[in-house]
Parts: sequence; structure tokens; C-alpha cells
Amino acid sequence: MPPRSNNRHQLGSVRQQTVRDMWGERWLVDERRPTQYRFAVYMGWHYPPQGLNKSGKAAVIVTPKLAAHMRANAQRPYAYPLPIGDNARRRIRDQLGIGHREWIDTRLTWWFDRIDDLGTLSSQQFVDKHGASGWTRMGTMSTTLVWQMRTALLGKQRRPAGWWRKPEVSQLVRSRLPSEAIAKQLRLAPATVYGIRYRLKKMGR
Repeated sequence: MPPRSNNRHQLGSVRQQTVRDMWGERWLVDERRPTQYRFAVYMGWHYPPQGLNKSGKAAVIVTPKLAAHMRANAQRPYAYPLPIGDNARRRIRDQLGIGHREWIDTRLTWWFDRIDDLGTLSSQQFVDKHGASGWTRMGTMSTTLVWQMRTALLGKQRRPAGWWRKPEVSQLVRSRLPSEAIAKQLRLAPATVYGIRYRLKKMGR
């Protein structure tokens, strides 16, 4: 009888397991990492591998359950940790269409949807009103974060409710001037100009 191979990844091994990713492609499992969310993260290679032995580093397999978890928590990517590295997390989020650029856009949208509260409420009042559903990296809201976002988006001065809807502001924002020039006139961040345009467009104005 030939000696048993010590390579646990060799084809024909009784320990081999294959799973399918969310796109239906088949993968050969190398490692199973348990999580606290009633599913496991699998590492492995596309199946069938080239030759009898696998080469290269095993990758995270984007199973339907893993994809569902990451999509469900797309707004708070670090609040529900997974046993994978940051590079793998970023790669998978890009594959699922919830990458960093989309995360930033959605995060800013959350704040711009509350632009009047951000400009009129105190930091503590804002936390009390929106903290439970706050859209943040870790899933928690703080008065420091509110102050930082208010300063970054609206400047240090308070802004009365509806200031961005006034004709002189809305017309300037919708003009053909560069966003940087508009932001300078209004003493705002350029990103806020984009946010006001978004709010005006959402209102059909």
C-alpha cells in the first residue's frame, strides 16, 4: 500500500469539502473559521484546482451567508467583526458593490438627510435624536463625532433650518461655478455643495 500523503489538500482526500460561492462557482475548502453569527467563513481555492496540489494562498470564499451578512451590515462594516483580514474585507465589499466609495457616499447621504438637525441641534440633542440609528463606522454615535461632522460639513457657525433652500443659496449651488468656488462663498466644504445639490434634487427643485 502506498504511503498516505501528508498534504491534506491533495485531490482524492476523504477530508475534501467543496462549497459554492454566491455566484454559483465551486470552491475547494482549505479552512473553516467559525463566527458568532451562525455561519462559518471558509477559505479555499476555485475547484477544480490546477494539478493535484493547490498553489498560492487560500482566499476567503464569498458564500451566500457571508455575502448576506456583509450586505446587511454594510453601513457599519466594523461593528460586526469577521475572522478575515482588512484586505479581504475590502475586496469582498468591492465585489458586492458596497466598497469604500459606496460606503463614503452612503455615509455622507445619511448626514445630508439630517442637515437641518446638524445645523440647529446641539451635539447632545443630535445624539439623543439620531444615536440609536446613527450611521457610523462602529455603529455608535457620540457628541464628538457630531461636532466633527458639523465642523467639516457646515463650518463652525450655526445654520438655521432650511438655510440651504433659500433662493440665493440654491441658485448659487445649481450654478455652473466650480463646487470649490461655491463652497468658498458659502464657507462650506466642497462635499457639502454636492450634498445640497443632492437634497435639492431629492426635493425636485
